Amino acid sequence: HMPAREMPAPEGPTIGSAMPPPLLRVSLLGLNAGLALWLAVLVLRLVWRVHLLREADSNGAAQPRAARETELVVPHNSAAGAHAIIERVHIRSNPQFPLKDAKEASALEQLRADVRGRAGREGLHLGPAEQAVLADDPSCCRYLVARKWDVPGAATMLYGALAWRVHRVPPRIVTDLDSDDGRFLLSEGARGKVYCPPGVDRYGRGLLVLDNSVAGPYTSHAAAMRSLAFHIDFALRQASLAQHTGAQAHQKATPGVGAPDKLFILIKLNHFSLLNAPPLALSRETLDLLMSHNPETMGHCVVYLPPRVFSGLWAFARNIMDTRMASKVVFINGSVEDGSPNDTLLRHLCRDDWKAVLGCEAPVLKQGCSPGYDPDAYWRSVVERERQWTSMLKQQSI
Repeated sequence: HMPAREMPAPEGPTIGSAMPPPLLRVSLLGLNAGLALWLAVLVLRLVWRVHLLREADSNGAAQPRAARETELVVPHNSAAGAHAIIERVHIRSNPQFPLKDAKEASALEQLRADVRGRAGREGLHLGPAEQAVLADDPSCCRYLVARKWDVPGAATMLYGALAWRVHRVPPRIVTDLDSDDGRFLLSEGARGKVYCPPGVDRYGRGLLVLDNSVAGPYTSHAAAMRSLAFHIDFALRQASLAQHTGAQAHQKATPGVGAPDKLFILIKLNHFSLLNAPPLALSRETLDLLMSHNPETMGHCVVYLPPRVFSGLWAFARNIMDTRMASKVVFINGSVEDGSPNDTLLRHLCRDDWKAVLGCEAPVLKQGCSPGYDPDAYWRSVVERERQWTSMLKQQSI
């Protein structure tokens, strides 16, 4: 027998051979990431075009596509005179407390009974925070107003909101930053992705600023929602505190008029990009938190200097929003210099010093933070404002 002939080793990589060199692997990963980003942009553009077509069909408008797109992407960006402030829509869900209408008072009590009954049947334990919501007339009335005083519908909405709170457990009043809730908020609020500036707007509404561009890549979905829920509650407390303080200064409150229970919300988008856009699941739960769990809370929502790429996310959000909520969204594009139409509009919707209060056009005070946001000063002010709130409650209970 002749000895077996050794076959020469094949040149170059073969099936089952070693992985490509590291540099090639990095290049392939970069190519895949680029393709994924390109596909994401393409999908968002397609969703936006479908949204435009649906709006055109529903409106029956025969106007040019460019005009329709401008109207949708930048709604209500006009002179201040086009934004009439309606008390029940933009300031208070129900200005009369205690309720004087017998039917409304009866509906309020039936709402509480229905929610407590369902919680008992389904084994949902309502803690002190949830019981406080049920005991507060203005809070419960928001759900009735949102459902046009239909008690079963309002009870379903309120029960869902309380169940959400039991699940997420948002922090309550924080007067000690060394507490568990205090440490959580310090960590979650280190960059200013959501915060409540001190004071209120010209209508007495609490202020809320959102800036997702500083959220960071490792933001927890649950932590973000807990922080947002706390700041919504905190902003509403600020409105009530401001009304109480003003009433003390004038010796008496306006008879029969409750504190403003709506918010002025500003969403900073001048640094928005697909790379720092929030996940769609987070966007959906944020809208649920405002529409279903805190209905009739948003007075105005200003979308500040959004780039064109935001139109895809707006199409997603617009399809979820109800018409009443969407009508309160105001887009600001273009110049915001003093005396400009946008400046006039924001002075009308918020207050004259809106730039300084909301941190718009402000320098970055600390690296990685939202412009105008100083975390140390902010959280000291939060504790001080919360202590003022608890002091007010003690005075009212005497």
